[in-house]
Amino acid sequence: SGLSLRWKMMSSQLLRCRGTRPCGEAIPRTSRNQCQLRALAPARSNGTCGRSVLFVAAGKKSNARRKNKNPKRAATPEEGSAPPVPAEVEVVLSEASQSSENKLDEEIAGAIARAAGKKVDATPSATPFGQKTPIGQKTPIGKKTEAQPLPDVDRERVLDACVNTSIILAITGLLLRQFSDKAATSGWFGGAVANWNQLMPLPSHLDSETGIHLLLGVGAAAAVTAGRVALLSAWPDFKTATDTSNRQVLTPLEGLDVLQVAAYPAISEEILFRGFLLPAVGVNLAGIAVAGVVFGVLHIPGGRNPAFAAWATAVGILYGALAVYTHDLAAPMVAHAVANYASASIWRANNLAHQDGRA
Repeated sequence: SGLSLRWKMMSSQLLRCRGTRPCGEAIPRTSRNQCQLRALAPARSNGTCGRSVLFVAAGKKSNARRKNKNPKRAATPEEGSAPPVPAEVEVVLSEASQSSENKLDEEIAGAIARAAGKKVDATPSATPFGQKTPIGQKTPIGKKTEAQPLPDVDRERVLDACVNTSIILAITGLLLRQFSDKAATSGWFGGAVANWNQLMPLPSHLDSETGIHLLLGVGAAAAVTAGRVALLSAWPDFKTATDTSNRQVLTPLEGLDVLQVAAYPAISEEILFRGFLLPAVGVNLAGIAVAGVVFGVLHIPGGRNPAFAAWATAVGILYGALAVYTHDLAAPMVAHAVANYASASIWRANNLAHQDGRA
């Protein structure tokens, strides 16, 4: 046909710009016989453009890439212009230019091949011309991220790990507190080490003041639980980490096992983080912040992620503020244990109801 004949006459005149323009510069749409498409070339480390731009020329080889160094003298056809582009070719290129930026290269190649009468693979590639997906590409907002499931473990292994880890953390915290008592009494380090047992005492008896502290702990646990439930529906990364970790730990448990898994880590972690680390840094905002950040960072393993660490950091800061306000560890211990038990019970009710015979 006339279109295919004219295209064969033009196809031999297609040239490619090797990306000599500065990266990020829009190729100007100055005239119809020069650059018919515009593209924003992605930046590279060497400062050159990575995406080719099609130039269409007719007749003799185009010199459109050469700049006119004398602006006062108009350019002649031999110095940079070319005869008008046939309407059929312009239509093909116009169709390609209307596509999205991500599929621009594929649409150009497909439109040219269709005009030449060639078959094109209709399957789109993941990235144009084999480019790799950019590092650090973020997941679209609201899209749930997928995490690799953790291996299944039995009930005995979960309880053993919980008890052993809790014993190690509690003994470490108690030994460090005993060291501070000895150092303060003996005047080691020039008296720079305070007695952390006195700064942040463990609960030793139940009186009216301790009862008030326990009630404050229950109130803090209610606030933590409400915040957790709200974030589970609004923060996909946080929900993914919570589901991944809870599925491994809570699935094989039975009855009162959940109470043990909630209470033992809460008590031992408060002894270490709020009973040792916080007073070691200072019973002030700095101590609260440092203990909270370390507490949060150590919650990344076990199928969790930075989103869960951020949540644990905020909760750790709350527990630290509660300890400084009450001047003992009773309130943060109760808050931590009750919040653990509440969150575990809610998760089991929502995800494991069928295992307990509930609807």
